[in-house]
Amino acid sequence: MRNLNQLRKESMKLVLAKNTRKSDAKSVELEDLYRKFSEDKRSIFYFAPTNAHKDMLKAVDFFKEKGHTAYLDEVRVSTDEKDFLYELHII
Repeated sequence: MRNLNQLRKESMKLVLAKNTRKSDAKSVELEDLYRKFSEDKRSIFYFAPTNAHKDMLKAVDFFKEKGHTAYLDEVRVSTDEKDFLYELHII
């Protein structure tokens, strides 16, 4: 039987970065993200800064538990500290 933390990680939703300022924010669950990574071989995903940093680190741990290497970076889009995106790179 899986422990409670494992279930929380799998059902956690993260908000993806918007493609444009006018587009709606979309969220994705970790299992769906893993499926997209496995099927499409996409390895870089961008997330909104509204996600908690702790949740982003949990996403990195999730992919490491699946046997992959994952890196989390903050991509600055201006000189303002609040203007950034999370970049999750999975290998």
